[in-house]
Amino acid sequence: MRKGWLASLSLLAVLLALTPVQVMANTYTFQIVSVRLLDDAGNPRTSFVRGEFVMVEATIRNIMAYSYAEEPFLMLARMMKEDTMWGLGFFRASLLSGASITAGPGISTTGIPAGTYKMTVFVWSNWASLGGYPVAASVEVTFTVT
Repeated sequence: MRKGWLASLSLLAVLLALTPVQVMANTYTFQIVSVRLLDDAGNPRTSFVRGEFVMVEATIRNIMAYSYAEEPFLMLARMMKEDTMWGLGFFRASLLSGASITAGPGISTTGIPAGTYKMTVFVWSNWASLGGYPVAASVEVTFTVT
């Protein structure tokens, strides 16, 4: 009987030890509040003419409730048509807990084919090649290029 009790206790200890890791792995520290595509004059658009810039405006919020230091992040905007990437923009920033920033890169449509595109915004801790990982759920918006 005692041996079964120890085995149960050991299993419970293992489960308790793993639970915070699993919860932390599924918890984001930033939130992409909104994403808009703008022309170079700042007007919201869902259609662009080849040669124009697509300005990606993303509002990102640090949703950590317990940090007193600025948390750095890398915002990426990836422009895709079907399975081909036609553009990539990024910026780096840091935010205190509860703070937000609205900013984003511009991506040129020069030399790309007309059609429907998806702009996906990602927020990562750093570049993947430097050990970065997602710190927010990605957001995708669709637009056309004529």
